[in-house]
Amino acid sequence: MRDPSKLLGLAVATVAFLMVVFHYGWMSPITVGPPLNLVILASALFVVALVSFGSLPLSRGDSRGFVLDGFFLAFIGVIILSALIGLNNDNKIKDVAIEAALLSLYACYWLVSRFGPRGTWFGRALFTALLGASAVVAVEFIYIYMVHGVGRVMSEQTTMTMAAFFAGLNYLIVIKGRPWWERLLVLVGAVAALFTVIAAMQRTVWIAAAVLLPLNLVLLWTRKYMSTRTLALSLLGLVGGTALLLLTIYLSPLRWTLELVYQRFTTIGYGVADPSLRLRYLDSATAMKLFSRSPILGIGLGSPIWIRWSKEMVPIMDNSFLVFLWKTGIVGTATFLLFYLSGMALALRGFFRTAERERALLYISVFLLLAGPFIVGTTTSILYSYRFNFILGAGMGCLALESE
Repeated sequence: MRDPSKLLGLAVATVAFLMVVFHYGWMSPITVGPPLNLVILASALFVVALVSFGSLPLSRGDSRGFVLDGFFLAFIGVIILSALIGLNNDNKIKDVAIEAALLSLYACYWLVSRFGPRGTWFGRALFTALLGASAVVAVEFIYIYMVHGVGRVMSEQTTMTMAAFFAGLNYLIVIKGRPWWERLLVLVGAVAALFTVIAAMQRTVWIAAAVLLPLNLVLLWTRKYMSTRTLALSLLGLVGGTALLLLTIYLSPLRWTLELVYQRFTTIGYGVADPSLRLRYLDSATAMKLFSRSPILGIGLGSPIWIRWSKEMVPIMDNSFLVFLWKTGIVGTATFLLFYLSGMALALRGFFRTAERERALLYISVFLLLAGPFIVGTTTSILYSYRFNFILGAGMGCLALESE
């Protein structure tokens, strides 16, 4: 390997693959369960690398790296402050350490931006891993449905596989002149990713996909990667294809899936009578009560909140922004949003400025990688989840790697 730094890309892509795939080990022989020890180890290594290599923040000349570095430094500073507040509030040291370690996976941003392979090689490795993971997750979903006969597979994986679908779709539209077998593999990965998004039956993921897919096509049209005619046909094909798919399913033995979909959306009208909405209402009420105790800096990391879900007690609520709000306060939530939203904004800026197709693919893919969880985070804890902070941070690291 001529470029030793590509080893970092391979390592990050491998962990990204594992982060997406390892989830339902107790229901499927394909995986063996969430690799928590791997996550903690990766987190520790990234923090050590961040400190040891001594690359000073805010030292680079380009504005993109400067902006992201500044917001990232503020975000990590708030996490450290929140950990100290948690310890001062007599929270268990273990609970504080676990939360701080999980959030430090965002340090992957800094590690990638400082020491990652230049050019788009790293982005290719990352999204190849996501497309490959999508194929494995699709097989896993089929196994779970066929063997266990469950009506719905709840999975945070689908937020990442949705990003993989968009990456594959944009590759097929934007990138030209690649071998047919490469395009076929990408197509298979994108179809598998789309299947997982549909099969998981998560309303917020569907809503995010319904919002981002037309937006994605319009963005491609504005950069002239699609003609006006192609855009119109694509939007009409999207509507017509969806209608045809629904009709086909309705007339097939899989009609029961449509009934489940119907139930998922009609229960929204029941208000708090819908168990899912009632849970989120209780989440909001509890979070605001906790937030009122210390609105500026929050009540610190390691502060438990226990809710009953699927016969288990889980220490998290289904709204990423509320979690940040009551644990880190207004200051912490603001710094997180500045870091995250600046990544989305800079991805869009890069997409509109670059003249290279492969860079355009990287920028729009990172934008959608960040935009999807941002929407889904309103009803899940994905932005506070150890599984995917690694990938989100790596995606923003790709932005800082690129030059205009």
